[in-house]
Amino acid sequence: MIGPATLLCVDQPEWTETVARQISNEDDRFEVICEQSASEALGLVKRKDIDCIVSAYDLPERTGLEFLRCVRESHPDLPFIIFTEEGSEQIASEAISAGVSDYFIKNQIDSQYLILANRLRDLVESHRTEQIVGSVESGWREAKERVNDIYYMFTSNWSELLYINSSYEVIWGGSIEELREKPQSFLDYIHPDDREIAVESMQKLSGGEPTDIEYRVQPPNGGIRWVRGVSEPIFNANGDVIRVMGAVRDISRLKERERRFQAVFEDSFDAMVIADDEGTYISVNDAACELFGLEEEVLLGRNVAEFAAPDFDVEEAWDEFQSIDHKTGLFPLQRPDGAIRLVEYEATTDIVPGEHLSILRDVTEREQQRRELAESEARYETLIEDVLDTSSVGTFILDEEFNVVWINHAIEESFGVDREDILGKDQASLIEDQLMQKFAQPEQFAERVLHTYTDNTDTEQFECKIRDETTDGWRWLRHWSHPIRGGLYRGGRIEHYTDITEIKTRDRQLQVLERIFRHNLQNKMNVILGFAETIASNAPEETSQQAAGIAQAGRDLLELSAKEKRIVELVRENHEQQPIEIAERVQDIVEGLQTKFSGAEITTQIRSEAQVLAVADIDRAVAEVIENAVMHSRDSTQVVVSIHSTSEETTITVRDNNPFIPELEKSVLRGGVEIDQLSHSRGLGLWLAYWLISESNGTISFESVEQGNEVQITLPRPGTREGGRY
Repeated sequence: MIGPATLLCVDQPEWTETVARQISNEDDRFEVICEQSASEALGLVKRKDIDCIVSAYDLPERTGLEFLRCVRESHPDLPFIIFTEEGSEQIASEAISAGVSDYFIKNQIDSQYLILANRLRDLVESHRTEQIVGSVESGWREAKERVNDIYYMFTSNWSELLYINSSYEVIWGGSIEELREKPQSFLDYIHPDDREIAVESMQKLSGGEPTDIEYRVQPPNGGIRWVRGVSEPIFNANGDVIRVMGAVRDISRLKERERRFQAVFEDSFDAMVIADDEGTYISVNDAACELFGLEEEVLLGRNVAEFAAPDFDVEEAWDEFQSIDHKTGLFPLQRPDGAIRLVEYEATTDIVPGEHLSILRDVTEREQQRRELAESEARYETLIEDVLDTSSVGTFILDEEFNVVWINHAIEESFGVDREDILGKDQASLIEDQLMQKFAQPEQFAERVLHTYTDNTDTEQFECKIRDETTDGWRWLRHWSHPIRGGLYRGGRIEHYTDITEIKTRDRQLQVLERIFRHNLQNKMNVILGFAETIASNAPEETSQQAAGIAQAGRDLLELSAKEKRIVELVRENHEQQPIEIAERVQDIVEGLQTKFSGAEITTQIRSEAQVLAVADIDRAVAEVIENAVMHSRDSTQVVVSIHSTSEETTITVRDNNPFIPELEKSVLRGGVEIDQLSHSRGLGLWLAYWLISESNGTISFESVEQGNEVQITLPRPGTREGGRY
């Protein structure tokens, strides 16, 4: 039955009033409005919702047919009945063409108003139903074109397919043509175990109940698809089901993700729990049962609040959690046995509506270790301050961003700065803006130090002069710095500045004394040599031989003095390691010694190129070793010098056919003899060789071989060992 309806009657008052009265008598749900002209009626249609129009054909301004055409321009489906005085096939034909709903003759309806009332009621019910269906279908048809889901519409008894889109053929694998011929043939493609669910859903829809179900489909080409169908009935104005419409979506991928999630959920080493909106656990895995100390059937149904430590506000935390999508943090979980475990959680709301996933990890031991480490680092930091602050060696400690995190009192004195003013500041900016100006060579100082911040991998060491603000003079500092490879400031750098002013002063004094001593020694020795040579030339044979011995001893002493001078000079020089093409230098050494010792046979087995990372005077060490082999020669000296390189090191081998090397010389080359134990120039030369090899991070070894000796000098190749020694 329809609700109240508005009927518009258009004609002369005598007829419209009669129709209004009679229709109201037959059905009081009609509200009848009467108008005399088409223009007045059109104005009313625009202003008011009209459910049906009854109009005479003969109207004052225009015919009822012209009035109908005007109405159809804005209301193509509005029920419209035309009355004529007499029957006319032409008028009837034109009215049907213009979209009239029905056609009556006045003198035939006067005694049959019940028939007219019923017809009006049917027209209004049908129009309202079509409006409802049209409104639903309009939005529905528009939406179905934008997705890959199946959209369908059947009659209420599933006997006729009214609409289905092409996605049916993609998901179901059946043809739309087959479905039109057999509207329920889609059931044949549903998995036998799920077909009953689908039939039950169809019955509910026909009975007016919406459904939402999941089931499996078996397309003809094989495989199984999971689908979800959401359907609803469409009612007419009387509340009867006239259509069934719905959408079906392929959820196979979603089901596969659910399967994988379930597998991860069950097998995860981390505890996983799913809670509802109230915080009640509805699903837990084995790891969660172990964490909580409860069996699954006991844990399910319990609330998160039951496991919170007393000082934790669960209600506030849970409300905050539900207001966001994702949250991480720490949660003090109190087990039923009273033990409190610190749990790290990562929680996600609404993995499906109303269900919230939390991944829990027991970090009690980890946090305890972290606290212990923090306490240890605090003690370490206190120890640093207590020890280093009393040290005379100035110290900067820089973090991984090269900001100053600590300096000691010696830095404050040497650099004239205040600790509180520079803590936390960028060291590079401090050097450029403030510190470098205090040095005698500011640009060189800044370049050497700032380079270490660009490449924080090596040790740096150099000497520099800084102005002494208390005396307005200069003081010497030795800079030594290296990366911090562990601990609280890992990735940072530590810089030491040692005051070597007194060492430099004593060194200069010793140099003066040494020059005076060497000068006097040489002058006096030349006098001795002159007298000895004169005596050797003029004295009897025995005395002459003794004088010649004195002269040779004097020459040996001068040679020893000259070598000592060179050693001192080398020791005082800075010896920074650098890449050296050693093959060329060894070849030059051999050629020089071959000229010096013409009776010796010196051969080489040298590659065209062989690089080492060593101090600049490393060739002096090689020359001393080769010359030592030649000096110990027998009648026929044979010395072979070869070079072999690997990816990390280069080895120089000196092999001879001499008697075994004396133990003293081996000890010198191994570093087992102090320089003050040496008494001849040969020993000093070998000590120099050992010292240069050691400064180059190299090694020297000996082996007695058949008919001779083999000495090996092994040096690192560039890029393989830490350089920067001085």
